[in-house]
Amino acid sequence: MDPQSPSVRGQTATTLEPGVRLGRFTVTRFLGAGGMGAVYAAQDPELDRTVALKVLDGERRDGDRFRLLREAQALARLAHPNVVSVFEVGQSADHLFIAMEHIDGVTLKEHLAIRPRPWHEILGLFVQAGRGLAAAHTRGLVHRDFKPSNVLVDAEGRARVSDFGLARLPGETGGGDAPPGVHDADTIESPSPGEPVADAIPPGSLLDLPLTRADAFIGTPHYMSPEQRARLPATTRSDQYSFCLSLWEAVFGAPPPKRARRAPRWLARALEIGLDAEPMRRHPSMDVLLQVLEGTPVRRRRVAAAVLGLVVAGAAAVIAYPGARRDELCRDAATHLAGVWDARPGLTGVGIDGLVEATVRGREAPARDMQLVLREFDRGHARTIRR
Repeated sequence: MDPQSPSVRGQTATTLEPGVRLGRFTVTRFLGAGGMGAVYAAQDPELDRTVALKVLDGERRDGDRFRLLREAQALARLAHPNVVSVFEVGQSADHLFIAMEHIDGVTLKEHLAIRPRPWHEILGLFVQAGRGLAAAHTRGLVHRDFKPSNVLVDAEGRARVSDFGLARLPGETGGGDAPPGVHDADTIESPSPGEPVADAIPPGSLLDLPLTRADAFIGTPHYMSPEQRARLPATTRSDQYSFCLSLWEAVFGAPPPKRARRAPRWLARALEIGLDAEPMRRHPSMDVLLQVLEGTPVRRRRVAAAVLGLVVAGAAAVIAYPGARRDELCRDAATHLAGVWDARPGLTGVGIDGLVEATVRGREAPARDMQLVLREFDRGHARTIRR
């Protein structure tokens, strides 16, 4: 569960009281506890804003401090509306902290549990989170622990990906490949009280260093990709697998391939590709997957509207033609329309007739067919006008 969630009520051994200052920030209230410490709402007097402080106390292991610094570096690489922003990292007494964007909301997991939601609303939230994940990939980051409880949703319905504490550059295994003399994250020295945080950070990016032992798992087991379970390098397609698994369960209400709720078949097909056990058979990237998730419904609506518009226009023309006889209107029609609406090479056989039937019956033609048929529809319409 994400520690920023207001519903989390766990307490740490050293919960800070309101009024305590960490650097220039003044703690106002406790928000919750997570795996690496506690999160507080705090006031930034210089910029007059509320921030979220993720705080580690002196009792935490050095490995936890290392993870917190990694998260700060990962978030500092990103500036995206669907990723939680980090403002700074600091040390106050024996507390190491990250000052982050404060989200007045709940986790996506909690948001979906409030009430049943239609599939398209769920999809919209996940598409937002997917954009944040794609932005991380563009910056060379693999999240490695994407799940609904690591996405925050504010009161306006905006989703942001959070918890980048396990993020790393593509290619890290479950552990291993440590630089000489580094066998575990716990070997990274943490700042001493009063020591500047930067002085305790090894040269280069912490994202380049191993996070755990070679025999340790990275991520949440339920959402891990097959390659992560096998302790193989995690890539952007590993995040894609976790994303598709999360979306499938949210939409269909059951783990794949089960379906406890109804949703479009094109959505199931898109997610099945992302859930392939072989990473190279998944979508080439999160951007490609998002194009499918965002574009397919639009194409279907365009095709249905175009077909319906043509039918209505044709019917209106017949009705408005005064005194016309059916045989006069249809004379030589087959000759003039030959080849206009026929199926084209490259389609899987739907043609315009199949598309109309699919639209009327509420079925869906393959997305590729719809795209090609729509193009042929436009071309055919132009040829008909010219004739």
